[in-house]
Order: sequence, then C-alpha cells, then structure tokens
Amino acid sequence: YDPELTITPVYKRNEKLDNQILIGNKGYFLKELVSFGFPIPPGFILTTEVFRAHEAVVGHKYIISDLRLRIQNQINKLEKVTGLKFGDPSNPLLLSVRSGATISLPGMMHSLLNVGINEAVAEGLSRRKEFAWAAWDCYRRFLQMWGMFQGLDRNFFDEIMNSFKHQYNVTRKIQFEPEQMRQVALEYRKAMEKSGVTVWDDPTLQLRHAILEVFAS
Repeated sequence: YDPELTITPVYKRNEKLDNQILIGNKGYFLKELVSFGFPIPPGFILTTEVFRAHEAVVGHKYIISDLRLRIQNQINKLEKVTGLKFGDPSNPLLLSVRSGATISLPGMMHSLLNVGINEAVAEGLSRRKEFAWAAWDCYRRFLQMWGMFQGLDRNFFDEIMNSFKHQYNVTRKIQFEPEQMRQVALEYRKAMEKSGVTVWDDPTLQLRHAILEVFAS
C-alpha cells in the first residue's frame, strides 16, 4: 500500500496516477476533458490503490487517519477553488460521490449525490432567490439515496411521495410548493429514523460513510 498513490485531483496531471487501472475510465476521461478545456467541475479521485488495500486501510487507525487527512486536504482545496464551504448553510459546498473502474457499467455500483447537505444547509439554500423548491428537493434526493444505501427500497419513499401528492392534489412533484417539498423531505427523514436508519448531519461523517458505501458496492 502506497499512500502517495491514493488521491489525484481532477485538474492536476500526475504521470504515476493518470491511467485507467488506478483511476478508472470515468476519472481518466474526466481528466482528458479537462485537458481539452471543457469546464469540468473541480473534484478529486480516490484511486484503486485504496480499494486494493481496503481491509488494511479501514482496519488500521494510522492508515485510515492518514487517508482522512489527505481527503480533508482535498476538501480544503475545493473550498478555495470554488469559494464554497463544506457544511456552511449560507454558502455550502456539496459533493457527489461516484464509483468508477477500468471496466464498469452505469448502475453497477452506488453513487450518492448532494453529500454535505442537511436540514440547516437546505434551509440556507432555500433562502436564495428562486431556489427554495430545488433546495428541499436536493435534500429529499439525498435522503432517499442514503436510505436506499441502508437497504430501504424505492417503494418506501414512493409511498410517502404519493401520500403527499394525494394530500395536495398534484400529479408531479414539480407542482409542489417549496414548503410542501420541505414537508416531504422532513417526512422522509422521520420515516427513515423510525425504520432504524441513521442519517448524520455532520458533512464529514456523511462523506466518510458515502466513500465506504461506494467501495462496498
């Protein structure tokens, strides 16, 4: 296990890491798009070096602490580049945690969107002009994906959604008012907790969990 081979930023070339074996096709071609001048959102890639030594990494407190520090350093760099702050309700940085491999197909492995969101962040985003509905829908989607990671099926969430559609006499969720979408999101969370699914509000814990879930998939 070589900790120097574990992380590579999307916007920085690294001859040792920039191959499909270590960063997968998705990461490799994102870097290719960057090299052609396409406006790819900034991010970083955890390499297959971490996955290859997964049991050792998560089982050794010094190794996992080192990896967490490297991830935090990348978060700090993203904050500097974007002007956003991970976990800040007034100016939040949200992340998508996605899977990749040398050979893979869409849907084979997990993805988790809007990592870093919680009720306070959603409330902060909802105060932006014409953003209220989207803010609560982002939180709702995060909760659904989180719950499905934990074994809840889509029907669990569809039943809640359909009950609100019936209550407010709408056929599509885009027809909800922002406050109604807020109620849907908070009902998702309430129902998840009743089912024994813990949702962490701490963005750092969310990110750690999301990474482990993607590796597990």
